[in-house]
Amino acid sequence: MNIFDIEPKNREAEYRKLRDELAQNYSVHIGPSAQRNAQHQISKQRAAGGYHEQAADAQEKRLENDISDYNEGAHQKYLLAILTGRYDFCLGELADPEKIWSNTFPRHNEEIVRAATLRISELGEEKTPSFQKDFSFKGYEVIEKTVKPHATSAHVGLPISWTGCRVAVVRLDER
Repeated sequence: MNIFDIEPKNREAEYRKLRDELAQNYSVHIGPSAQRNAQHQISKQRAAGGYHEQAADAQEKRLENDISDYNEGAHQKYLLAILTGRYDFCLGELADPEKIWSNTFPRHNEEIVRAATLRISELGEEKTPSFQKDFSFKGYEVIEKTVKPHATSAHVGLPISWTGCRVAVVRLDER
């Protein structure tokens, strides 16, 4: 099934169908604990040797195929989610190849950019969602600071007297 060939009016039904299929077929076999259990069984079979080692090879191959099928299905579901408007709040970032993250499947990134660009064009300029939102907070103090890089993330320094307090961080500038 090519996601981009589905008519806009049928996308929601296809999304639900794919979501339910993934949940039914793979949730038990592919979850992290299920993977650990399967790997443990495989290693026990390998240690036993002989016929058990052949059974371990077959089980490992089935597990790899299930994971591969699940990853592809999850990607298709993600593309449909973009096309059905579930990610309208971040279409600008998804449509920008410079901002899209890299993963182990480079073609997935290209398809994500394509889906987001298609969704933006379907919405049209007058309907394209504003990426800046209004927030309303009740609080005790406001500090405006510039975020600085810190190891593999970013950092905003706050007064030590705020330790243990809940805070809200709102990005004011477009990247």
